[in-house]
Amino acid sequence: MNVWWQGLNPRERLLVSLASAAALVALLFLLVVEPLQLRHGRLQDELAGQARALQSLQRLGEEAAALREGGAPRGRLAEGQTLLALLNASAGARGLSSGIERIVPNGSGEASVVVRGVPFDTLVAWLIALRTASGVEAQRLVVDSDGSAPGRINASLTLVATSAP
Repeated sequence: MNVWWQGLNPRERLLVSLASAAALVALLFLLVVEPLQLRHGRLQDELAGQARALQSLQRLGEEAAALREGGAPRGRLAEGQTLLALLNASAGARGLSSGIERIVPNGSGEASVVVRGVPFDTLVAWLIALRTASGVEAQRLVVDSDGSAPGRINASLTLVATSAP
């Protein structure tokens, strides 16, 4: 190798030295710098996601503390609104209308509801919304799988307006 190097004229030695240095810099960039930059970008994305999660958890912690101190917030039925009208409207807004088999008023501020083939999560979200917005609570709830798809249920409920006007 030394003989080969000595056989090159000075201009060729300079050219080979510069090409070797450029190849070394490119290799250093490809093997060290670029992977570090990619990892840095992924870590920044992960950090941003964890910061969003932390904010969400802090907000939930504040809500939990408020609920421990004062109990769950409850709304009221609107003036002149019947429980039957509220149930029909809110079920429609939640996409449950097609799954409601029947709603039967059981007297003042109480109704029996039968649903078929509705997603469990949707039913629970509806019940939470009813309690929060209108003070309507499930007094009795019987749930069975409808067997058509995972998460779809049949349910029989007794709902009571706990904060009627």
